[in-house]
Amino acid sequence: MATDDGGGSGGSGGGGAPSIFDLPSEVLQGIFAYLDARSLARAARVCRFFRENADAEHLWRDLCCARWSDKKFMTHEVFFRANLAHPAAIGALSVGELKLVLRKRHVPVDGVLREKSDLIDAMRRAHPDVAFPVPLPTKWKASYAAAELDSRRDVLTMEELTAYPWKLRFKQQPNLYMISRFTKNFVYESPEHIFDWRFYSSNFVQVAQFPPLQMKRMPEDWGWQLENAYVVFTMAPELSGVDFVPGSNMHQFARDDENEEVAEAAAEDDGGRAN
Repeated sequence: MATDDGGGSGGSGGGGAPSIFDLPSEVLQGIFAYLDARSLARAARVCRFFRENADAEHLWRDLCCARWSDKKFMTHEVFFRANLAHPAAIGALSVGELKLVLRKRHVPVDGVLREKSDLIDAMRRAHPDVAFPVPLPTKWKASYAAAELDSRRDVLTMEELTAYPWKLRFKQQPNLYMISRFTKNFVYESPEHIFDWRFYSSNFVQVAQFPPLQMKRMPEDWGWQLENAYVVFTMAPELSGVDFVPGSNMHQFARDDENEEVAEAAAEDDGGRAN
C-alpha cells in the first residue's frame, strides 16, 4: 500500500537492520533506471523517499529520449505541450527552455522578455492547447505524460501539415508516389498542379474541389496520413531536401524499392567525378 511517510531520511534509524531506505539516492536511482515509464510512475507512489528519487529529471529525460527517438515532430527537448505549471517544474526550466516553449506556443519572446522572472510569468499565462491535465513536479515527467496524451490527438495542426513534404499515392497504383506540399498560405503544390487547399470540418483537409481527405494518426511513429477513397498522403520528412517545380507538368513518380538504388547511383556518380 502506498504511503507518504518513512524513508525520507533513512529507515534503519535506531540501529535496526538495514533497509532500502538506507540506500544512497544515486544507487536507488540507478535501480530505477531499469524501469519503464509505467513502473517508474508506480514507484513514485510508494512513499516520499521513492517519489523523490523516481521523479529525478535525468530518469524521465532518458525515458523521453528513448520513447521519442523514432517519433515524428519529437525532439530531445522539453515538450512544449506539457503542463509545466507546477512550481518545481517551471522553476527547473532554463532560460533557453523557457524561450523554446514560449516560441512554440506563439508567445513573442525576443526583445520583449529579458529576465527569467518575466519568462516564467509568461509561461504561467501561456497554457498549452493540449496537455496532461495534472501539473507534474518535474519537467521531463510532465513532457513524457503530455506527449503520450498528445499522440492520441486526431486533428493535425497547420505547423504539422506544412512542415514536411507528403507522398501522394493513388490507390490504384500503390507502389508509386508523387511528392507534394501544403504551404501556409493555403497553396497545394505538386509537380503537376497547383491548387488551393483548406481545412474542411474538424478533421479533414480538402484540395480544390476534390473529395476531402480525412486526417489519420499513425500510432507507430506519431506521424499523419490524409486519405479519401482514391488517394493516400503520407508525411515524408525524409524527402525534405527534394526539389521540384510546382505545376511543371513533369511527372515525379518513384517506387519505394527504387529509393536505395537512386541513392547508391548518386553516390557512385559523385565518387566518379571526384576521381
